[in-house]
Amino acid sequence: DTLSVVFTPTDTTNYNSATESVSLVVAPAPLSVTANSASRAYGQNNPVFAGTLAGVVNGDNITATYSCSAIPISPPGLYPIVPSLVDPGNRRGNYSVTSNNGTLTVTAGPPPTFTGITPNKGVTNGGTSVTITGSGFELGASVTFAAQSAASVVVNSGTQITALTPPGPLGAANVVLTNPDSTSATLTNG
Repeated sequence: DTLSVVFTPTDTTNYNSATESVSLVVAPAPLSVTANSASRAYGQNNPVFAGTLAGVVNGDNITATYSCSAIPISPPGLYPIVPSLVDPGNRRGNYSVTSNNGTLTVTAGPPPTFTGITPNKGVTNGGTSVTITGSGFELGASVTFAAQSAASVVVNSGTQITALTPPGPLGAANVVLTNPDSTSATLTNG
């Protein structure tokens, strides 16, 4: 941008007119958005996330939202809380933005439990789809039948898993569910 000035004297006998121009560099205003860290127990819903937005000027209508990919059955661990700017007036270009994630700490809940498995019989060559019910099931859980890994494991919720049985010997088999946080539950002769 160029800033110009024109001097027009009222006394033109003793003073001359003058003009001058100078370049003016306008730097973007600093804007920072920082998500607050939070924690919750496994199996619970995420809390409402919050944070701090600093540096909005000139009445610009910029606000922030905060989100996290963790869901109630995400295993215990650390998850980023990511801030996002909401800018309905398209004013972000006037700012130099610094964004800082927060951390959601998911703490371990109680160990998993079994309440049942349906059906409780299958063929020895495997491939039987079974539904396991209980509590405390985490995303990424594994299931074994007689120490053989299930062909497929889908954690439908914290209380239900669908798995395909592996091939195995005739007879009752222990069913073991192991969560990513190393907690496990065993259904003896399941």
